[in-house]
Amino acid sequence: MPQYRMKNICLIVVSAFLLSACMGQKAAEPVVSQRVQVEAPIEALGQDEILSKIGRLPAQELGDNECGLFLWLRREDVPLVFFQHSDGRAYMAVDGTVHLLERTMAEEPVGLQYYRKQVFAASDLTVSVAVAPEAAPSLPKGLKVPNGTISLEVDGGWAAALPVAGLIGCK
Repeated sequence: MPQYRMKNICLIVVSAFLLSACMGQKAAEPVVSQRVQVEAPIEALGQDEILSKIGRLPAQELGDNECGLFLWLRREDVPLVFFQHSDGRAYMAVDGTVHLLERTMAEEPVGLQYYRKQVFAASDLTVSVAVAPEAAPSLPKGLKVPNGTISLEVDGGWAAALPVAGLIGCK
């Protein structure tokens, strides 16, 4: 089990450093609710009732002096499922659309505009994010987030909880 956990952490760290190199080729333009870096159609994470609704976010690139919270689904292919800029804007792909999420609640500050517990909303979608970052800086210009959960709820529809891991990194 520790070897599997180390593999996931290594994949997350490598993914963070390769974000700008991972941009895919341009394809058909997907539906986007607000401006976000989207280069290809939104890819669903699976075929089941829940994962068919959640999409893989494209790689996100940070500008100079900008920070971001990157959360990847805890599974072998580690798809990026949540991204939050240091100004509080957050994005998640649900039902084929990348949603700009507005923060409605935040508790237990970590630093900048990041919190251990946050709730976001977009139209009929509510996204709760709970993360447990390492206490001390564990990356150059950042913190590892070895554990977290994203809970989603759609008004009058389905709900799900996803295990995630990630990092808060700055450029």
